[in-house]
Amino acid sequence: MRLSLIVGVGLFMILLLNNFSDGKKIGIREQFISDLSFVATLATDSIPLPPEQQQFFSRSKNYVLVISTLNKWKSTQAEGKFFQVISNNRKLLWKRKLPQKYGPRYALVGDRGEVLMFDEWVNTESQYAVMMLNRKNRLVFQHDFESLGQIIGVPVLKIVEMAKYGAWITSLPSIDASGRTVRVGTGGKVLTINLSSGSLSVK
Repeated sequence: MRLSLIVGVGLFMILLLNNFSDGKKIGIREQFISDLSFVATLATDSIPLPPEQQQFFSRSKNYVLVISTLNKWKSTQAEGKFFQVISNNRKLLWKRKLPQKYGPRYALVGDRGEVLMFDEWVNTESQYAVMMLNRKNRLVFQHDFESLGQIIGVPVLKIVEMAKYGAWITSLPSIDASGRTVRVGTGGKVLTINLSSGSLSVK
């Protein structure tokens, strides 16, 4: 089974554009064209359903995030469980239902229990483009697609056109050798996330 973005209103919008031919309404017409281009770009992405369970370890293997389905993906709801690993034994620190449809597309775990999640498994203009939780299950930050575009400082359509993974990522997120910084490519730039402070910067 494959997931894809189905543009059910595309034909209706194209027909509607024909009614915006006068100069007074050209701004509305251009906005519709921009929106259609954005949706069409996202619609090219199609990926299989995620595994029923995924595990994401920190580099030192002292923490692990387990993402799983509650009902063999009969719904889009995913659950996350976060464990501390001590002498090969797992201690549950927190669990929660994840807001991303089918869970995040990518996840990273820091050696101090930080959890970073990127995008949703389904390619969409996500409210959860990037979010970070700490080891106590507290939300450090969350940025939707639009606000992330403002941080990056690149037009949203360009970000989408350049993306290789999901809606905005050009190079996969990775933790540097210090274990304190995550970098991910997007829109011709590099988004840097400081795991200690939760701050974001762009170069």
